[in-house]
Amino acid sequence: MYNEQGISLWNTSTNKFKSFPLWIVDIQLDGFGYDSVSYDYKVVMVTKLFSEDFLRVMIYSVKTNSLRRIQDLHGLEPFSTRLNYDHSGVLVGSFLHWVAHPLNERTAYHNFILAFDLRDEKFRKVPQPRDMIDVEDKVLNMVSELGGCLSLSYQFQGYVDIWIMKEYGVEKSWTKLVSVRSCQNSDYSFHATLKPLCYSKEGDKILMDYKEGKEIISYDLKNQTFDIIDIFKSSKYNKKRYGVFKSGFVCATTSAFPIVNGGSSSTCKKMPRKKNSRKS
Repeated sequence: MYNEQGISLWNTSTNKFKSFPLWIVDIQLDGFGYDSVSYDYKVVMVTKLFSEDFLRVMIYSVKTNSLRRIQDLHGLEPFSTRLNYDHSGVLVGSFLHWVAHPLNERTAYHNFILAFDLRDEKFRKVPQPRDMIDVEDKVLNMVSELGGCLSLSYQFQGYVDIWIMKEYGVEKSWTKLVSVRSCQNSDYSFHATLKPLCYSKEGDKILMDYKEGKEIISYDLKNQTFDIIDIFKSSKYNKKRYGVFKSGFVCATTSAFPIVNGGSSSTCKKMPRKKNSRKS
């Protein structure tokens, strides 16, 4: 989690946290994950100065409690929209993922999936579904994680398609999961903000973020129908519209922070709990 003062890593199982100052303010992309080779949690920050035509990559290591700069990125830029979670790296296994864009291309039709391996700290491109390569006017607008698989969303020719990579790194394992027509004259015009979140317990439905967190969609995979869930319908804020914004990343691995600088992980501070002042 982070704000203007700094970044905090919070272990919700032990209620302990570590914090460090936010030295860099021009973050373009970021992410958080666990390196299973070095047994280390890492925060990735990709930054850019206005005077430079490349991206700087900074890594914060929990294990060494240090910030260091690795290789720069050239020839690309983040694909940004008005969604604030677009810059957050999607963690699948040991890889963080973002949607990126060639630096010299003026349209979004050339977007690609940029992956960062937390183990060897190298960037790679993830192959996209072959069926989408020759589709005209397609825009890859979002990557996400769904049921442990890498998921991506395309917008093209009046449709939104959601694909999942059933076997990571294997191009042939891409499977189209959802195809929804975008009804531009409808109140529910699906576009780049359609983001898959999770499966239902039975696995027959998908919960998706719509309209920047203002509403949630429950999509029935068998019947190919959907229900709109207004999360503010029964609240006191039902006369106003608010978006739900992401201010942190989740990395579910072990229940304890690694040992830092030879010290015990028990030296981490406790996250203070607010007292509930509301009366029953």
